[in-house]
Amino acid sequence: MHPVKPENSKSERVRRRRRKALQKILASTIILTIAIGVIAFVSTSEFLKELIENRGRFPFNSDIQSSFEDYSLSATPVPDLESRAIIGFAGDIIMHDSLIEGGLRNDGTYNYNYIFDKIKDTISGMDFTIANYEGVLYGAPYSGWPDFNAPDVIAYSIANAGFNMVATANNAAYGKGMGGLTRTPGIFRGQGIKVIGTRATPQEAVFETADINGIKFAFSAYTYETEGTEEQRALNAIPLHPNAHPLIDSFNPYREERFIQDKIDITDRVRQMKDSGAEVIVFIMHWGDTYSSYSNYWQQELAQLLADEGADIIFGSHPNVIQEISVIRSPKSGKNTLVYYSAGNFVSNMTLDPNDSRSKGKVEDGILARVEIERNSDGLINITKGEYISTYTFKDDSSGKRKHVIIPAKNALNDPEVYGISGFTKPVEESYTRTIEFLKPYSGIREGVLIGEYKN
Repeated sequence: MHPVKPENSKSERVRRRRRKALQKILASTIILTIAIGVIAFVSTSEFLKELIENRGRFPFNSDIQSSFEDYSLSATPVPDLESRAIIGFAGDIIMHDSLIEGGLRNDGTYNYNYIFDKIKDTISGMDFTIANYEGVLYGAPYSGWPDFNAPDVIAYSIANAGFNMVATANNAAYGKGMGGLTRTPGIFRGQGIKVIGTRATPQEAVFETADINGIKFAFSAYTYETEGTEEQRALNAIPLHPNAHPLIDSFNPYREERFIQDKIDITDRVRQMKDSGAEVIVFIMHWGDTYSSYSNYWQQELAQLLADEGADIIFGSHPNVIQEISVIRSPKSGKNTLVYYSAGNFVSNMTLDPNDSRSKGKVEDGILARVEIERNSDGLINITKGEYISTYTFKDDSSGKRKHVIIPAKNALNDPEVYGISGFTKPVEESYTRTIEFLKPYSGIREGVLIGEYKN
């Protein structure tokens, strides 16, 4: 056997040492990788646990939270469905001759801001407010009853007061024929006010929608017709031109066959409003018997129809006096419908006459309806409050020209000087008392809705 050469023996030892070193490095790398993986797994598990416990909110500081939200591709944000909206409704705005003249200034222009100055803060306390404008804006010459054609500037004053929408479907909508009917909506829209009930062309939308604090509302307005004939519809006993009917939403409760079809059309309207994605359906109804404090049978029939079809809120106008407030529970829709059958007059020149067998002084009493709607975390809509604010139209003759000023009655009685009724509190107190006493039987919890005077 030949002896191994020393240089070969030395080379072999070097190779063995290298192999052992490489094996140690590889083993250490594997161990380190496993350790890192375990630590990462544990950390991720703890992170996910915290993330779940915090309902998707990042459990560390706000900077990391923001970064995580901005750059994460996998996280889906959960929408916050909870919301609340307060909407209001004022009754009839009727521009009698003395109201028109009261806004005439020395330079021949008109201004009606003063009418709403004392009620403006009350209106601004709501998220969205609607009024019934009973009349037209046809241009000069102006006139009160029976045409109720006021200067265009009243639209500016209504907008300036804080109103977001007007209903123009009423028995005075055709006082100036097709011209007044078609011109009026554009004047209001020019002031940024939404209009429901009438339109200038058949192509315009028949209802309006509004996003109020993230809740989608849809609004429609209808008016009753007078009897007319079998062939022709009528408003205020004025026969409607055939082209007028598609421009005004109306129904005839005095002709049975026509009323049946009108109710079908109203049902279709509710479905259209639902199809728009609206969560809350609101109808403004110009209906009822003048000077009657109680709803009639066809008001109640229409209210039940709207409730059955899923309308949420009904605001009523026309009787010139306040009518009852109720909540209809519909077995068909499974919903509650809040109904203000009539909010009375918001502003007019109708006067107190306790001896009048029809009005008994109540034409000076009005309410501003205040409705609170809530959407819970499951996305369900509930009407929680159906409140009212008593209003009174103060007729100020001190300047030699009558000025009509709408005041919140309770606030005015608490501070007569601020509201300009010092020495004139008695009729305001009488009006306030009539309103509170009349609505007292309808107050309280009704089908889960709190009905009563708003306590500000």
